Order: sequence, then C-alpha cells, then structure tokens
Amino acid sequence: MESVRVLAMDLPTAGRNVYQYRILVRADIKYVTVEAGALDDDLLIDMALNFHRIFRLEDFHLLKWNEARVSRNAVSGALLKQHFASKVPGVEALWHPEMIDFPDIETEKQLSPLVQEYEWKEASVTDYRPLGRRSDVAPKYLGHIHEEGKVNGFPLEKVEGRSAGSDDLEICEVALRELHSLGILHGDCNRHNLIIDYTGKATVVNFEKA
Repeated sequence: MESVRVLAMDLPTAGRNVYQYRILVRADIKYVTVEAGALDDDLLIDMALNFHRIFRLEDFHLLKWNEARVSRNAVSGALLKQHFASKVPGVEALWHPEMIDFPDIETEKQLSPLVQEYEWKEASVTDYRPLGRRSDVAPKYLGHIHEEGKVNGFPLEKVEGRSAGSDDLEICEVALRELHSLGILHGDCNRHNLIIDYTGKATVVNFEKA
C-alpha cells in the first residue's frame, strides 16, 4: 500500500463547503478537494487512513496530476474523480536566493536541526522581507519553501535561549524599537515571544499577529 501523508487539511467554512487536503505521496505534493456530500464526514476527518478507498495505486503513479477533485453523481450516486495537471498559484514576490524543496526539509540532516518553525501563510513570505534582510532581532529567514515550484512558505532558524524576565526589560526595548524602525508592530508582545540567548541578546519570535 502506498504511503499517503496528510500535510494540511482545511475544513468547510462559511462560504466554502468543501474539504481541501495537501498530501505527500513519496516526494510528490498533491492537492485534493472533496465536495460536500461526496464522502461521510467521519471518513473525511480521518482522511489519512482513507485515501486508498478513493484513489487506486495507479492513480498515484500512472497519472500525471497534482490536483484532484472528488464528488458524487447526484443521480447514480457514483463517486467521481477528476485529475488535473496544473500550475498551482503561489507567492510571486520572491526576494531570498535560497529555494528549499519541501520534502528536503525533513530528509536533509543539516537543515532540520536548524529549523525553529515553518510559516505557511503566503502573505508572510512578503511581510517578513524587512526582517529577513535588515534585522538581527528576529529569527533568521532560511529561504523560500517550494512545492514543485510553488512557493508558499519559509523556515525560520531555531533560536536557543530562555523567555525574557523583568531584568531583561532594557534589551527587550532595544529589540522592539528596531522592529518599530522597520515599520513593524509585533501585535503580541509578551515575555514568551522575547527569547534571551546566552550572550544576553533579545530575539523577537512569533510574528503571526504582526
């Protein structure tokens, strides 16, 4: 049985009544959309164990596709599968010279220990640019993560240290003033988002609300 790993799953929300999956099959990234009513909700939630009920082995290897749509015929009740080979839109405003293929992040032994976290919000690739180019008070931007050419995220360098305390107020103020000089407001300033390393330097982390 072919190994299928679910990397991300988006559940239905207001205005979007579909399930969307980003899956890894060997070294290939595929995007699967399941329309409402095509499968039971219980199967969809535990989709990592149920992809083989939808796709045959040859679907993964003999057909050249990176997108698929699963629906059910309203008359016959038959399960329908459509496969597409298309260019998935990604971030266009690239600025870092390093391009990292997503499967390499976990297999590349030299890279994995350096990674603090991955950021998958596409807008953040552009938003992080001032920090990645000009600031040393934020985790180092290691490059653009791409999946078969689609750039949609980036890894940040791991920051070692402890959370800030009351004795670190002055160096934390220095770090935050540098952020402000770049036109960036952190949005969630607390001691756990300010890491003090062994040299006494403050690094600001967690920019989700910036």
